Amino acid sequence: MHAGEVIADEHGHAGVALYEVHRLLDSAQLRTAQQLSGADLVVALSDRFYREAVARGVDPSRYRRVDVTSREHSGSARIYFPNSITL
Repeated sequence: MHAGEVIADEHGHAGVALYEVHRLLDSAQLRTAQQLSGADLVVALSDRFYREAVARGVDPSRYRRVDVTSREHSGSARIYFPNSITL
C-alpha cells in the first residue's frame, strides 16, 4: 500500500505512487514473507504510508520493517501479518 497522486492519460497511468507499489509487489522480501507465512494475504506498506497513516494507534508487533530491493530501487517497507506471524 502507498498513497499518492496517479495521473491518467490516453497512454495509461503514471505516478510515483504507482512505482512505489510496483516496487513493493516486485520485492523478493514480500514473496518470501508470503511463502514462509503460508498466509493467503500478506500486506506490504511503504515506509512513508506506514509512518503517515498507520503507525499511530496500531500494534507495531504486527508490522515487520524490512529492507526492500527491486531492480531499480531499494528502501524500507513494512510487512503486515494478519495472524501475528513472526518470521
